[in-house]
Amino acid sequence: MNDMLTSPLPEFFKALSEPTRLRILRLLIDQPHCVCEMEEALGLPQPLLSRHLAFLRHAGLVEGRREGVRVQYRLRENDATLRTFLPALRRAFAAEEQSMPAPSNSDALLEASLGRFR
Repeated sequence: MNDMLTSPLPEFFKALSEPTRLRILRLLIDQPHCVCEMEEALGLPQPLLSRHLAFLRHAGLVEGRREGVRVQYRLRENDATLRTFLPALRRAFAAEEQSMPAPSNSDALLEASLGRFR
C-alpha cells in the first residue's frame, strides 16, 4: 500500500478525472499548442486554462517550451506512465469522435481560426 503513495498513478488518474483536463490532453495529443490557441479552441478563459495546465504539468503529463513570447505546451511522451496509457487515450478519443454527430459550421470556423496560429 505504501508504494501507491509514491506512485505516479494516483496523480495521473486524478488529472484524467476532470473533463476540462481531458479536453486539453485531447487537443495536445496530436501537436503542441500555445495558450492562446487552446483558449480559442476550447472556449476557456486564460486563468482557468492556466490552472489546468499547471495541474497537468505537476502530474507530469505536459510540458511547456518558451518560443518567443509564447509557451508551446505538448504531451510529455517520455513520461513512462503517459507512454503506457497513450495508445488507450488515442483509441478512446478516436472512438468518442466517431460517436459524435457530423461537424457543424461552427466546427469548421473553429478549425479555420486555429489555422491562423499555425
